[in-house]
Amino acid sequence: MRKQISAEKSRKIDNLFIKAEKEKNIEKKRKMIRDTRKSAKRNNLSIPKKWRDCFCRNCNTWFNGKNQRIRVSNEKISKKCLNCGRIYRRKLK
Repeated sequence: MRKQISAEKSRKIDNLFIKAEKEKNIEKKRKMIRDTRKSAKRNNLSIPKKWRDCFCRNCNTWFNGKNQRIRVSNEKISKKCLNCGRIYRRKLK
């Protein structure tokens, strides 16, 4: 029963990220991402991997080609948010 509820909530979080992706207004999109992250945290759920790298976890900005800088070096990927300056580093798979 608990797994069924958890699966339902994770589907709901996935749908909220899909809605945020389609949103055109930047401030509205940022608010949707913040609310979705709060909902996931409240329900003790992790954000799916496909959405984890799509936004800045510091300022909740949705990444596109203009507001992030990606560098690849020494088997590492560095993403820099150009809104707040936060740098995310990850190993290259």
